[in-house]
Amino acid sequence: MLNGEDRWSILLDDDRKFIVGALRRRFDQQWNKEISIKVICFIWKAVQKRILTVKALQEKGVLIKSLGCGSFISCFDCVDHIIVHCPFTCEIRREIFKWCGIYQSMFNNLEDIISFINTWGNGSKKNNRFIAISYGMIWNLLKYRNDMLFKSIFTSPSKGVDFIKSSVYLWIKRRGRGEICKWGDWVSSPFHTC
Repeated sequence: MLNGEDRWSILLDDDRKFIVGALRRRFDQQWNKEISIKVICFIWKAVQKRILTVKALQEKGVLIKSLGCGSFISCFDCVDHIIVHCPFTCEIRREIFKWCGIYQSMFNNLEDIISFINTWGNGSKKNNRFIAISYGMIWNLLKYRNDMLFKSIFTSPSKGVDFIKSSVYLWIKRRGRGEICKWGDWVSSPFHTC
């Protein structure tokens, strides 16, 4: 410990001074602006196993007919099942990844998927695009599951894939820096402008 004046020190600038602008530049470099904060927070909560599953809802006193998965009653409804192991989820993920030209589809848990998503493409523009697509997929998987459980609305995997493609396209078009291809190109490959 040194005698003297207390001051903030940070490793963002060469002079080690705490400057809000330097911190802002760091966030701007690392933040994927194509994804809404609501989706990013959901992904964070899912990784922490803090999203409401049927079991969690029942523990809070909400009566649910079954503890099973909305599409396959014999499977237990938990975060990893909803997002990783459910056959419905696996089919959608396989099609979305195939559309992206990726043929990796075996994961043990949500952490494996998030790790794969965040490291694929090594920080390139393609990686940011793939993160947006994957987070959109995970966001919509929970929506489809909730529609099945609470509204008795079933979404087919092919319709789910189409909706994910269109919703992520709109996210990027509205939130991105104008670096999005035409819809016809997007449908064939999401990386036309990357």
